[in-house]
Amino acid sequence: MPRSSFSRRARLAFGAMMICAWPALANAQAAPADLPLYLEVYINGQPTGLIANFVQRPKERLAIKTTELEELRIRSERFPIESDGTVYLDRCPDLSYRYDQARQVVRIEITDQGRLPFMVETKPRSEAAPVGEQASGAVMNYTLVANSDGGQDGFYSALQNRPALSAGIDARIFNSYGVFSQSGILNSGSQGGVSSLRLDSTWSYSDPFSLTTYRAGDVISGALSWSRSLRLGGAQIQRNFGLRPDLVTMPMPRFSGSAALPSTVDIFVNSIRSYSGEIPAGPFQIQNLPIMSGAGNQRIVVQDSLGRQTVIDQPFYASSKLLAPGLFDFSAEAGFTRRDFGVVSNSYDSSPAASASLRYGLNDWLTLETHAEAAETLLNGGAGVNVLLGRWGVASLALAASRGDGNITGGLLSASLELGRGGYTVYARTQRASADYRDLAALPPTNSAVPGVSLLARRPPRDIDQLALSIPLGFDPSAVTLSMTRMQDALDNRYQILGLSYSRPLGDASLFVSAFKDFDDRRSYGIFCGLTMSFNGGITATASGSKTGGGGNGGFEINKSQSLEPGSWGWRGRDFEGASPSRAGAVSYRSEYGRAEVGVQQFGHVTQATAQFDGAVAYVGGSTFLANRIDDAFVVVDAGAPNVDVFYENRPVATTGASGLVLVPYLRAYQKNWISIDAKNLPVDADIPTTKAAVVPADRGAALVKFGISEDSRSAVVVLKGRDGRAMPAGSSARLKPEDEATVVGYGGEVYLRGLNEANQLVVERPEGETCTANFDYHLTPGQRVVIKDVVCQ
Repeated sequence: MPRSSFSRRARLAFGAMMICAWPALANAQAAPADLPLYLEVYINGQPTGLIANFVQRPKERLAIKTTELEELRIRSERFPIESDGTVYLDRCPDLSYRYDQARQVVRIEITDQGRLPFMVETKPRSEAAPVGEQASGAVMNYTLVANSDGGQDGFYSALQNRPALSAGIDARIFNSYGVFSQSGILNSGSQGGVSSLRLDSTWSYSDPFSLTTYRAGDVISGALSWSRSLRLGGAQIQRNFGLRPDLVTMPMPRFSGSAALPSTVDIFVNSIRSYSGEIPAGPFQIQNLPIMSGAGNQRIVVQDSLGRQTVIDQPFYASSKLLAPGLFDFSAEAGFTRRDFGVVSNSYDSSPAASASLRYGLNDWLTLETHAEAAETLLNGGAGVNVLLGRWGVASLALAASRGDGNITGGLLSASLELGRGGYTVYARTQRASADYRDLAALPPTNSAVPGVSLLARRPPRDIDQLALSIPLGFDPSAVTLSMTRMQDALDNRYQILGLSYSRPLGDASLFVSAFKDFDDRRSYGIFCGLTMSFNGGITATASGSKTGGGGNGGFEINKSQSLEPGSWGWRGRDFEGASPSRAGAVSYRSEYGRAEVGVQQFGHVTQATAQFDGAVAYVGGSTFLANRIDDAFVVVDAGAPNVDVFYENRPVATTGASGLVLVPYLRAYQKNWISIDAKNLPVDADIPTTKAAVVPADRGAALVKFGISEDSRSAVVVLKGRDGRAMPAGSSARLKPEDEATVVGYGGEVYLRGLNEANQLVVERPEGETCTANFDYHLTPGQRVVIKDVVCQ
């Protein structure tokens, strides 16, 4: 009994508890889950133009993902973050909000310290990889020169002598695996016989993503301002910032501020507008300000939507000696030192050598650098720093040491200072090398076909002191530069040279005067002066005179610069009289196939006539082209029709031939190049899908641009009507075949169709979804624009 009584009491108690708890349990079960909201966001009273994804939780609390906050430019690192990556807005310090349910808007108030700045990039990023169809092929640049032997009896005597012929060759083969290039010179003397000279043979491959170039063959070693380069036959790996022309490698001044309202920002560098753009309300930061190296001044003008202006003037100093923070610049090479380049085809040392250079931007004001060299009988290494002195300039310091045979040790000290402010610039440099200091360039050759070069002459100078001061004249738009150089080479030859130069603009003309004096050589001095004037049509004339220890000369020179367009002319003439009289004249012409020049010159009583032709032969895509010299990248344009004018950066450069193809040189590798065509010479019934294209060719490579012009497009304008006789509504889609791309119907029921047959069926879908079919015939009429009217769609 007692047991049964307890059980009844327990059941009664449990029942009472359930009755009391039922409303709470019911409310708990009925509590809504997280409600997703997509709300327009206002920050500090200004619309952001963004819709963010929020979550509404019990008690109408709003939560948001941290990634969404960053899109709204709100810092989230100081906010308490839930396990699911969300943040409750009511728990965020320095932030308040109001949810407007009727308008589906959330209004956030926050300080500038809690916001991420709007980043303004003044130099947009360019393509990091080639764009457009890249081609494989080959190019051979050539320069053909004929020189008459100097005639003692004047011009006609020079023409009667047998000319000496020479040819400079620069050939390369390129594909996706890189570029192999070969250069050389062929000579035929006036006495007969042909000689050849090999210059460089190099394979290279450039990776635009890692900004690295790999080379094998004849290479030039990397160097720093206090080391020396040399030629090697071997392999090299090198940083190549030229693969990203948009990349700013120098530390650039930054500017930070805050705008209460949407504003515009204009940037003036040395009083020249270099950037203009818009910024939203809130904090902002301007990066990569477009400046030039050296000292200057930038003015930043911020104007809000109410017309209020904020103007900031700040001087700056930028130098290529500094690297932006985090950037590496390096070069490493190994091989055999090449001797007598340009004299002997194959002259390499028998012992190997290696060198490496490295620069690293530690921060905005400090760049570290180091260099090392090694050979069988030499070890050389050093390190240096480049320090930004605020807005005043850059200071550099480097120390190096070498160790050779017999444990002979030498050292080198190099220091420089660049300062600039208000148009004044100062450059000072000093270098000291001990008598036993050696580098790779100073080592004696183990295999040289040209003897007689002093070993001492190969060594670095013992002492170098340089000082240059540029002074603007405040009362006059003139500039004065004073320089002094003191040097003692390894042969104990001494030079103490004082230089002075003055220049002044005079409208379309400029006046210049310069002078120098070597205080260690009584006869080594000189003074030069002249006046240069510019005229329309690219004509420039200069009258000048000089006086040196060898005598005086005076005369004039006039020339017309030659443009890159085919059909352009250029010429030049010169006459100087005095201690060393000389006269010369030449005229040049550029065609689509190359540049030709003929001229004659006289030095004293010796007269010489010359003729020269520069051009290139290219083989790309199964076609051979004759063109002007191609030193960098180029493009082959396939217009699909002859006699089409081709433009490069809006300049006429070529006309397609009978095959519809033409080659355009002068393109810039890894930069966007705009190629366009003029369709005015095409028949009216020609189909022209596009008239403009952008290409980014690879290093010394070729790109293909196909404009797809068709003179047999079998096209027509068809005017469609509905069953009610009204024009088919604009925005309807028309399709000739199921696999064809739909064409949009324009106003008046007009639709342009290509690839028509004699009998055609067109399926048309109206904007509301209704479908109908139209049947019509087509008859080709060459040279005329075909219009087919009153085609009923049923």
